[in-house]
Amino acid sequence: MTAPLLTLPPQEDPRCDQAVQRLLKLAAGMLREHASTLCLDPRQQSLQLQQTVPANADAAAMEEALADFSNALAFWSKLCRAEAFTLQGD
Repeated sequence: MTAPLLTLPPQEDPRCDQAVQRLLKLAAGMLREHASTLCLDPRQQSLQLQQTVPANADAAAMEEALADFSNALAFWSKLCRAEAFTLQGD
């Protein structure tokens, strides 16, 4: 599962780089506790939330994974919006 969270500016911006580093550092600290994680897309144009679900997951496992992903999405959406707002306010 993948959900886009924050589109990054096409040009280099040290403030944006710092914001991305803050978010990714937080994500790294949460890896042991959560199935989903924040990542850069292959072209590094956005931050995304990703979570894998085993192909053989039954309906209950899939429902639990979707619930966990939805909760993580709410958490990361709030943080990414705050970082975006901070960057626009400067």
